[in-house]
Amino acid sequence: MVLRLLGAGRTQRAIADRIGCSQPTVSDIASGKIGKKRPAYSLVKGLEAMLAELPDESAAAQSDARAPHEAGA
Repeated sequence: MVLRLLGAGRTQRAIADRIGCSQPTVSDIASGKIGKKRPAYSLVKGLEAMLAELPDESAAAQSDARAPHEAGA
């Protein structure tokens, strides 16, 4: 989850501020140091909420695939 947020342009600091933890904790989650054990429920729920705010990648891919056909019509 953290890697997807980072790939979408969020910073570790922004993620940490939003989910209520420290930046090193976000780094540990991204590197897999946290995750072998279960992370706190509140952290997971915060990450899920942030992921839900990201644009739907499948919808974007579908509209990109249709764009050339629409341009030629």
